[in-house]
Amino acid sequence: MPERLTPWRPLIQSASERHGLDPGLTAAVVLAESAAQPAAVRFEAHYRWLFKPESVKPDICSIETEVMLQKISFGLMQIMGAVARERGFQGWLTELCRPEQGLEYGCRHLAWLLDRFSPIEAAVSAYNQGFPRRGPDGRYLNQPYVDKVMNLYHRIKTR
Repeated sequence: MPERLTPWRPLIQSASERHGLDPGLTAAVVLAESAAQPAAVRFEAHYRWLFKPESVKPDICSIETEVMLQKISFGLMQIMGAVARERGFQGWLTELCRPEQGLEYGCRHLAWLLDRFSPIEAAVSAYNQGFPRRGPDGRYLNQPYVDKVMNLYHRIKTR
Protein backbone atom coordinates (compact mmCIF):
# COMPACT_ATOMS: atom_id res chain seq x y z
CA MET A 1 0.00 0.00 0.00
CA PRO A 2 1.20 3.55 -0.60
CA GLU A 3 3.14 5.12 2.24
CA ARG A 4 0.49 7.73 3.12
CA LEU A 5 -1.81 4.84 4.06
CA THR A 6 0.70 3.42 6.55
CA PRO A 7 -0.96 4.87 9.68
CA TRP A 8 -4.35 3.49 8.60
CA ARG A 9 -3.24 0.11 7.23
CA PRO A 10 -4.32 -1.97 10.27
CA LEU A 11 -7.68 -0.20 10.42
CA ILE A 12 -8.24 -0.60 6.67
CA GLN A 13 -7.38 -4.30 6.95
CA SER A 14 -9.66 -4.85 9.93
CA ALA A 15 -12.70 -2.94 8.60
CA SER A 16 -12.32 -4.54 5.17
CA GLU A 17 -12.16 -8.05 6.62
CA ARG A 18 -15.23 -7.45 8.81
CA HIS A 19 -17.21 -6.63 5.69
CA GLY A 20 -15.69 -9.15 3.29
CA LEU A 21 -13.86 -6.52 1.23
CA ASP A 22 -10.46 -6.62 -0.41
CA PRO A 23 -8.35 -4.18 1.66
CA GLY A 24 -6.78 -3.00 -1.60
CA LEU A 25 -10.17 -1.79 -2.82
CA THR A 26 -10.84 -0.01 0.47
CA ALA A 27 -7.40 1.61 0.27
CA ALA A 28 -8.08 2.74 -3.30
CA VAL A 29 -11.35 4.38 -2.23
CA VAL A 30 -9.56 6.07 0.70
CA LEU A 31 -6.92 7.49 -1.64
CA ALA A 32 -9.47 8.64 -4.22
CA GLU A 33 -11.87 10.14 -1.70
CA SER A 34 -9.67 11.83 0.90
CA ALA A 35 -6.02 11.30 -0.11
CA ALA A 36 -5.81 9.47 3.25
CA GLN A 37 -6.73 12.58 5.28
CA PRO A 38 -9.02 11.50 8.16
CA ALA A 39 -10.28 15.02 8.89
CA ALA A 40 -11.44 15.58 5.30
CA VAL A 41 -15.00 16.91 5.00
CA ARG A 42 -16.98 18.12 2.01
CA PHE A 43 -20.37 19.85 2.04
CA GLU A 44 -22.69 18.70 -0.74
CA ALA A 45 -25.36 21.43 -0.83
CA HIS A 46 -27.26 19.64 -3.61
CA TYR A 47 -27.54 16.37 -1.67
CA ARG A 48 -31.22 15.67 -1.02
CA TRP A 49 -31.51 12.04 0.11
CA LEU A 50 -31.71 12.57 3.85
CA PHE A 51 -32.34 9.75 6.30
CA LYS A 52 -35.05 10.50 8.90
CA PRO A 53 -33.31 13.55 10.46
CA GLU A 54 -35.96 14.01 13.13
CA SER A 55 -35.66 10.48 14.47
CA VAL A 56 -31.91 9.75 14.15
CA LYS A 57 -30.39 13.01 15.41
CA PRO A 58 -28.64 13.11 18.79
CA ASP A 59 -30.86 14.48 21.57
CA ILE A 60 -29.18 17.88 21.81
CA CYS A 61 -28.85 18.34 18.04
CA SER A 62 -31.29 20.58 16.17
CA ILE A 63 -33.06 19.28 13.07
CA GLU A 64 -31.33 22.01 11.04
CA THR A 65 -27.90 20.85 12.21
CA GLU A 66 -28.70 17.19 11.53
CA VAL A 67 -29.89 18.07 8.01
CA MET A 68 -26.67 19.98 7.31
CA LEU A 69 -24.50 17.18 8.75
CA GLN A 70 -26.27 14.58 6.61
CA LYS A 71 -25.21 16.62 3.54
CA ILE A 72 -21.51 16.38 4.45
CA SER A 73 -19.12 13.60 3.52
CA PHE A 74 -16.69 12.73 6.29
CA GLY A 75 -13.33 11.14 6.86
CA LEU A 76 -11.06 8.74 5.05
CA MET A 77 -13.79 7.26 2.85
CA GLN A 78 -15.86 10.45 2.59
CA ILE A 79 -19.00 8.65 3.69
CA MET A 80 -22.06 10.89 3.43
CA GLY A 81 -23.72 11.61 6.76
CA ALA A 82 -27.11 10.46 5.44
CA VAL A 83 -25.60 7.23 4.09
CA ALA A 84 -23.90 6.52 7.43
CA ARG A 85 -27.27 7.02 9.14
CA GLU A 86 -28.87 4.62 6.67
CA ARG A 87 -26.17 2.06 7.51
CA GLY A 88 -26.92 2.38 11.25
CA PHE A 89 -24.60 5.10 12.54
CA GLN A 90 -25.77 6.71 15.78
CA GLY A 91 -24.36 9.74 17.55
CA TRP A 92 -22.77 12.87 16.15
CA LEU A 93 -21.89 12.51 12.48
CA THR A 94 -18.64 14.40 13.04
CA GLU A 95 -17.36 11.20 14.67
CA LEU A 96 -17.04 9.79 11.15
CA CYS A 97 -13.75 11.73 10.94
CA ARG A 98 -12.36 9.26 13.47
CA PRO A 99 -10.67 6.69 11.20
CA GLU A 100 -12.24 3.70 12.99
CA GLN A 101 -15.75 5.09 12.55
CA GLY A 102 -15.34 6.40 9.01
CA LEU A 103 -13.78 3.16 7.79
CA GLU A 104 -16.43 1.06 9.50
CA TYR A 105 -19.35 2.85 7.86
CA GLY A 106 -17.57 3.42 4.55
CA CYS A 107 -16.82 -0.32 4.35
CA ARG A 108 -20.38 -1.22 5.37
CA HIS A 109 -21.67 0.90 2.53
CA LEU A 110 -19.15 -0.34 -0.03
CA ALA A 111 -19.92 -3.98 0.87
CA TRP A 112 -23.65 -3.26 0.51
CA LEU A 113 -23.04 -1.76 -2.94
CA LEU A 114 -20.89 -4.71 -4.02
CA ASP A 115 -23.70 -7.08 -3.02
CA ARG A 116 -26.15 -5.02 -5.04
CA PHE A 117 -24.21 -4.07 -8.18
CA SER A 118 -21.95 -5.94 -10.55
CA PRO A 119 -19.28 -5.66 -11.87
CA ILE A 120 -17.04 -4.03 -9.27
CA GLU A 121 -16.87 -0.85 -11.41
CA ALA A 122 -20.64 -0.44 -11.00
CA ALA A 123 -20.33 -0.57 -7.21
CA VAL A 124 -17.44 1.92 -7.31
CA SER A 125 -19.53 4.22 -9.49
CA ALA A 126 -22.44 3.95 -7.06
CA TYR A 127 -20.16 4.71 -4.09
CA ASN A 128 -19.47 8.08 -5.69
CA GLN A 129 -22.82 8.95 -7.27
CA GLY A 130 -25.42 6.86 -5.43
CA PHE A 131 -26.28 4.62 -8.36
CA PRO A 132 -24.17 3.36 -11.29
CA ARG A 133 -25.70 5.62 -13.94
CA ARG A 134 -24.39 5.35 -17.50
CA GLY A 135 -24.49 7.67 -20.46
CA PRO A 136 -25.65 6.73 -23.98
CA ASP A 137 -22.09 5.64 -24.77
CA GLY A 138 -22.21 3.02 -21.99
CA ARG A 139 -19.65 4.83 -19.84
CA TYR A 140 -20.48 5.67 -16.24
CA LEU A 141 -21.44 9.30 -15.77
CA ASN A 142 -18.59 9.48 -13.27
CA GLN A 143 -16.17 7.43 -15.39
CA PRO A 144 -13.09 9.49 -14.37
CA TYR A 145 -13.78 8.61 -10.72
CA VAL A 146 -14.30 4.92 -11.54
CA ASP A 147 -11.07 4.89 -13.56
CA LYS A 148 -9.16 6.59 -10.73
CA VAL A 149 -10.31 4.08 -8.11
CA MET A 150 -9.75 1.09 -10.35
CA ASN A 151 -6.26 2.27 -11.36
CA LEU A 152 -5.33 2.80 -7.71
CA TYR A 153 -6.78 -0.61 -6.85
CA HIS A 154 -4.76 -2.38 -9.54
CA ARG A 155 -1.56 -0.59 -8.52
CA ILE A 156 -2.11 -1.54 -4.86
CA LYS A 157 -2.83 -5.17 -5.77
CA THR A 158 0.35 -5.50 -7.83
CA ARG A 159 2.66 -4.20 -5.10
